[in-house]
Amino acid sequence: IYNLILNFPDGTNLGYGDEGNGGKKTADRYPQLSRWFDDRTLEYIRTFGTSGIKPEWTSYSFPLSQTTIMRSDWSKQALYMFTNVRGGGGGHGHGDDNHLSVYAFGRVLLADSGVFSYTSTDPYRQWGLSSKAHNTVLINNSNQTIQPVSQKAGVGTIHHWHTNNSYDFLSQSTNATKNFKHKRTISFIKPYYWIVS
Repeated sequence: IYNLILNFPDGTNLGYGDEGNGGKKTADRYPQLSRWFDDRTLEYIRTFGTSGIKPEWTSYSFPLSQTTIMRSDWSKQALYMFTNVRGGGGGHGHGDDNHLSVYAFGRVLLADSGVFSYTSTDPYRQWGLSSKAHNTVLINNSNQTIQPVSQKAGVGTIHHWHTNNSYDFLSQSTNATKNFKHKRTISFIKPYYWIVS
């Protein structure tokens, strides 16, 4: 379910981290999962609502991966936001804690930079890994630290998560900027707008 709801409402790839941007998922993606688990909700998500049972929830926070998805509904025109405080670890990590990816009214409004190249000297690769490329805040013009997966010091914290039919509220922080803790709160007044502070 995690990989399926990371997609934008029209099925386009989120393009998070080193994943490519723009590819479309189809209703045939992971067909066996809903059968294996006899999960009609998963079938609805997988088929973009052509079959199955619509989930009673729209937004979800994954505490182990420290990623959160807020959405207004399950239509292709839904308002959708993705954010995380994972710590940007490993060879595929980016300086992207507290970043925002936003999709609304059938369009990507705030995109993740995605991946350009794996050549470390390529200026596009350097920019793509940077915090500047990720709709977040630079403190003292410094990029976030990208640490090896084995180090947990850079992993952020989800302080509070609440979701219901009227609003979502998220408070999270990252330690990935040297000598600072960047805390961000996001309120989603459903189905209209987000307040980010």
